[in-house]
Amino acid sequence: MKKSKAFTVSCVFSALIVVVLAVYAIFCLINSCIVPDILIFLTAVSFLLTLPFILIKKIPDKLKAVITSLIFVLFSACFAFFNFCGGPVQFKEIEETASINRYRIEFGDFDDITSYKYYSPGIFSDLAYTTIASYDDDAFEDQKTRIDHKYEFYDTDPVDDNPIPPFTVQDFEFRITVNDAYSLGYPKELLLIGINENSKKIAYVDFENNDLDSISDYADFLDFYCGWTYIFK
Repeated sequence: MKKSKAFTVSCVFSALIVVVLAVYAIFCLINSCIVPDILIFLTAVSFLLTLPFILIKKIPDKLKAVITSLIFVLFSACFAFFNFCGGPVQFKEIEETASINRYRIEFGDFDDITSYKYYSPGIFSDLAYTTIASYDDDAFEDQKTRIDHKYEFYDTDPVDDNPIPPFTVQDFEFRITVNDAYSLGYPKELLLIGINENSKKIAYVDFENNDLDSISDYADFLDFYCGWTYIFK
């Protein structure tokens, strides 16, 4: 039996919902972005909502076409609104390049080093670069001494009602450096340094968000504002 044009249209709109997510996922893969769970959920719900209007024969074909097209329009609007307000989070490992000499000056005589970029776009965007370096016993002690001499760290709450550093995450004991006179100030621009005595690793987290006014929990801040959760996912 030949299907009506209205039925074909409803099938096309249903398929387009999946196609939109597939194209978006390819875009995210190419740009080292993470497909948000909310968009996967939105796609699944929208696609499932169209199925009854395609599979139930008693529903008139024209009504099927109208309902599935309406679902697709609403799905597209939600999809566009999400990307207008923020878009996908970018997280990628930065390849070690010829800048190794700069690394040696800044991070000492390490055995291994890895850097990551985390960028959460939107009205209140977060940008963080995390570098984790591992050392042998002697170099580890030397680097700790160098850090203590080079930086001043907060030992009281930097802002009223904010937690008091240091704090520990996954055996890294993090301290927050005191901002210099040319920075945006706490907590809009931060350098966090975490020392792991067990693994002989030191993590350097360089964070910036021009609109951030306070931090309620440092562990959550590190995970969700700096992208730490993606490093050890």
